[in-house]
Amino acid sequence: MRIGVDIDGVIGDQVPHLLRRVKQKCNIEMKKSDIKLWDQPMGHTNFEKEMEEAVLDRTFVLTMPLIRGSREGLERIASYNRVIIVTSRPPEADEDTIEWLNRKRLGFDEFINTHREGKLRAPIDVLIDDRLENVRDFALTKRLAIMLSQPWNKDRRIIADLIKQGAVVCAANWKDVVQAVEAFERQ
Repeated sequence: MRIGVDIDGVIGDQVPHLLRRVKQKCNIEMKKSDIKLWDQPMGHTNFEKEMEEAVLDRTFVLTMPLIRGSREGLERIASYNRVIIVTSRPPEADEDTIEWLNRKRLGFDEFINTHREGKLRAPIDVLIDDRLENVRDFALTKRLAIMLSQPWNKDRRIIADLIKQGAVVCAANWKDVVQAVEAFERQ
């Protein structure tokens, strides 16, 4: 099976990392739990704008920490599936992003930048992501979406029916992600 795995908010813990940068740059102090929207206002800027700028900074990319359990979860999934990294980062960040994946010893079979065409066209059977819209749109194509819970995806009204149908599985952590993948494979 081909498993598509997003980076930011799924493998990489970009929020605390970005908030340290925003504190230095804009003198704005926020916590991860304050980020309720992808375009969360942050003074005169917003989270999405700052993130798009930050991933073009080699140092930012190469020093991003991992989400707890992501390495072990990916290893487990990769032992019996094809893991395809699917990211919507600007293509200019690809080289540094691939270097970060390799430095973190994250096993994957393929890397696809979906910045222009989106994740729907990726040749994958399952998507692991944290963005509500990505999860919803992918599940509507009759493929399984696993959503890693984050503060910005707590309001699940737009995917409530898909969760009830089993088209979207919500995972609190990487242990839950692995269990969802394994349960799907048993079906």
